[in-house]
Formats: sequence, structure tokens, C-alpha cells
Amino acid sequence: NATDLIAADTDILSLRGSANIGGESATSAIQFYRCGNAICVQEGAKPAVTLTPSTVNVTSLSFSNLSNGSPEVVKVSISTTDTSTTTSVHPILTVTSSFALRQ
Repeated sequence: NATDLIAADTDILSLRGSANIGGESATSAIQFYRCGNAICVQEGAKPAVTLTPSTVNVTSLSFSNLSNGSPEVVKVSISTTDTSTTTSVHPILTVTSSFALRQ
């Protein structure tokens, strides 16, 4: 199984995954992006799936390609607010991290 980076644009991460299943090679495109106030993932022509719970409001999501060769490294930044509280103050969480794709 391997994953290749297709693009890490500002607001969408596009990957190509491949696997050998029962001697047959299969490849599919996988995209991660912000859909409304959530993070979604879509594989090929399948419908998008929401990854975040309804109590989390994703206020920003960005991707950057940090690689200069192999392995491919992607930086992701996510900002969220917690909408599960009934007060007017919603906790804010901002996370920035990077990861290398498995070849």
C-alpha cells in the first residue's frame, strides 16, 4: 500500500492511494477539505463523508506541501470552536502539524 501526494493547495489535500488486493492493483484519489463548518473526506466518486462531529465548528483548514523530494511532507493547520456549550463563549483550538506520507 502506498500514498502519493497529488496536491496540497491552500484549502484541499489531494492524495492518490494504491493497494494490492488479492493480486489486483487498485488506485483511488482521496481528498480532504472543509465543507461548510466541517472537515470532509471523499474517495473517488463516492459521496463525501464528514469527519468532524456536529459540536465542532471548523473555522479554518489549510494544507501546505513542505516536501522537496521524498518522503512527501504535508503541513496542516486547523482552527475550531466548540459549539456544544450553551454559553456565548466558545473554546477555540488551533492545531498546526506536519506529517510524512508512507511510500
